[in-house]
Amino acid sequence: MKYSLPKKNKEFILTPSMDEMKPLVESNHKLLDKIPFLDLRTQLRRAVFKELDEKPIVACGHQPVIYHPGILFKDMVVNALIERYGFSGLNLVVDSDTLNNNRYIPLPFFRDGRLNCEEIQLFQSERNLAFEEISPPDRQKFNQTLNYISKNCKDWVDRESLEIYRKATDKAYPVSRNLAQFNTFSKRAFEERLGFKHTEVFLSSLCQSKAFIYFFSLILFSCRQFVTGYNKILEIKLKQSDDIVELPFWLWKEGEERTTLYIKFNKGSTWICGGDREILDIDISKIDPLIETIDNLKSSYKIRPKALMLTLFARLFLCDLWIHGIGGAKYEELNDRLAQEFFSITLPEYAVASATLYLNFNLPDITDEEIKDLKNTLRKMKFNPENFLRGQSPLIKTKEELIKKMKQAKYKKELHNQLMVTNEKLRNKITSQIQDLEKTILEKERLKKIIINREFPFFIFPLNDLKSMSEKLIF
Repeated sequence: MKYSLPKKNKEFILTPSMDEMKPLVESNHKLLDKIPFLDLRTQLRRAVFKELDEKPIVACGHQPVIYHPGILFKDMVVNALIERYGFSGLNLVVDSDTLNNNRYIPLPFFRDGRLNCEEIQLFQSERNLAFEEISPPDRQKFNQTLNYISKNCKDWVDRESLEIYRKATDKAYPVSRNLAQFNTFSKRAFEERLGFKHTEVFLSSLCQSKAFIYFFSLILFSCRQFVTGYNKILEIKLKQSDDIVELPFWLWKEGEERTTLYIKFNKGSTWICGGDREILDIDISKIDPLIETIDNLKSSYKIRPKALMLTLFARLFLCDLWIHGIGGAKYEELNDRLAQEFFSITLPEYAVASATLYLNFNLPDITDEEIKDLKNTLRKMKFNPENFLRGQSPLIKTKEELIKKMKQAKYKKELHNQLMVTNEKLRNKITSQIQDLEKTILEKERLKKIIINREFPFFIFPLNDLKSMSEKLIF
């Protein structure tokens, strides 16, 4: 099923609806009670929630970036389910992802008498490291950046929210060992003002669990069968040959960049490899010794699932309902097929949630229809400039006569060329009008792009706007 981002302010997508969530979660819970590795699932869930009491668990997940309200909406849905139905809820922090373009956040500024959108750098990393390998930002520089935002964003930044976020980062610094923790703890402290009660769970910690070791070992044990099934389902194929098999997992040592995990078959030996580097000679002929080998390996190397494997693991071992954003939802249909193909298990159904919240710039609305009308006018100016002339011109009569002749002539090429030259001369007489309209269109398109930017950071939006979005789900 295809999903589209909500385009209107305060519009959201939630499938299924809140009223339909309770029976779905309970149905999923019963379905998962029948899986063959139920003990490992129960053990993992109890490690996350010490007092589980067999409550269903609803979960969402994301990289530990600076959220915009559309991402935050998934947390809102989880917390609404906690409030309405008494479920347990969590956000899975994908701290194995890399910083990439998330060093920057978009912010609105007023420059040279007009509204602009600029990218401000919040985080730095010279290498392409996972979030769990990157140190928290320098405290003094980070606060300077927040001061800069406060000073230069003027009326479009909510002062209360920004100050709450500043205090949230102050709380996060002493307890954060890496950037993933800093961003997560800062967000979570801010969310306390929204009344959120969910638990933040880091993927890196789940990957130490017996459940994950078993999950990975099971795939490793039948790696050729798994990759064959995977490649039948997905367009982007994993590498597979007589001597090498690619698995959808990351492998790296602390402080290193991530590498794709491969299994290499060489002269009767089987090696776990990180990229081109042979890491460990393993025996994949028996599952129990293999599980023990992988359990020992985790003390020196980090094994993390890539995107599909992450949600497959979460849906099998962790939660009763996984709540995806629109971007990730398209992959879950593939996971449904993969789980059936490899594990012979029907995965529980998932939900999809996203929302759009715009900043209030106190500017007139700029609609698509308005811009379309202006472009139509511009087109008319270029093709029929005589209708926009101020005053008369003999060129108008010349154009009319050429058009009349063309209707009667057999050979029109020369007349057409004359008509184009005449029209160009007429157009030259309204050059300034055309240029002014072109500038107007460009400016309106530029402003509209800023006004409907849904990716501004959550901490510059009015707290009441965020509360209002959240409360709509509860009541």
